[in-house]
Amino acid sequence: MDSPKVTVPDALVRTRKLPAMAKVLWCFFRLMDAKKPVLSFKEVREAVGVAQNSLLKYIGVLVDTGWLRYTRRRNQFACKAIWKRGRPAFRLPMDLVCDPEVPAEAKLVLGTITKLTDGFNYEDLQRRTGYSQETLFKYLDLLLRLGWLRGSVSRQGRKKYYRVTARNPHQERRKQDVELFHRSMALARKRLGYSVGQLLLGYKVSLLIHESILIENGHLWGLVNHRTGGRLLYDLLLPEYRVAIEFQGPQHDRPTALYPDEAEFRAQQARDALKRTLSTKLGIRLIEVKAEDLSFPRLADLLRAAGVPLKADPRAAAPHLYTLLEQEAALYRAAAG
Repeated sequence: MDSPKVTVPDALVRTRKLPAMAKVLWCFFRLMDAKKPVLSFKEVREAVGVAQNSLLKYIGVLVDTGWLRYTRRRNQFACKAIWKRGRPAFRLPMDLVCDPEVPAEAKLVLGTITKLTDGFNYEDLQRRTGYSQETLFKYLDLLLRLGWLRGSVSRQGRKKYYRVTARNPHQERRKQDVELFHRSMALARKRLGYSVGQLLLGYKVSLLIHESILIENGHLWGLVNHRTGGRLLYDLLLPEYRVAIEFQGPQHDRPTALYPDEAEFRAQQARDALKRTLSTKLGIRLIEVKAEDLSFPRLADLLRAAGVPLKADPRAAAPHLYTLLEQEAALYRAAAG
């Protein structure tokens, strides 16, 4: 869950021969050296948010100045970021290097701030970065608003004085996501009428679908039990594509230890049959999911067959949740099998 960090040499930070974006690209390549030495142009463009022509230009200037070794192979290239000289200046997390909302210059400013542990004013920062007060004000305001910096700003005479610390808002959000998932799992295990399988289904579908409204416990006009007059709900509803998804736990196939009553089992089967019939009348494509279907590839096949557009790579949006969900779903399938 923690973002890997790259150590940046002070010589790279100080050189005027490289634009800020080239320096940030060096950081990215340095981080990828051991992990993936051969890269595609597409993945680099998407990771750091730079156009192809600009990417080639920055690679060229890094090579020309001796900061990068580079060999092109059609749409891929092998490269190695070179530590030419200098002592470590600061460390930047991969999350910051790849954050599209933070300009390259602001990323380097944040790195400089991490070394100013006793606070600073504009003059302190100007001496270390070479940027004007107006530019620094813009970057500091942005970093504070995005959560990369937190702390206080006060006045000492006519000067603003910053006492701030660097934070990683992406890492904090990942931690919150995981904590919320575990709390939800604990509640799902205790709550009648809801299950861990239904929770896992909702999380997985939300990662798979491409920018669509997803309603949990969704109701449509006409989805009514005519015997009781009560409303019927879909576990998940994608109204834009007229697709509904139901998780069918073991109690839908037989009485279980948690739901042992035979009469309730027969009533459940009647509700399931009625929901299928009404879905057909309402023009709703109903996907019924069992424990063995709770894997990303299988759910992707079911959704794709129903005409629901999917993300090219669901892992990319939330790799921390993707891995966690696959682990929990594997445990759930094993227990159910």
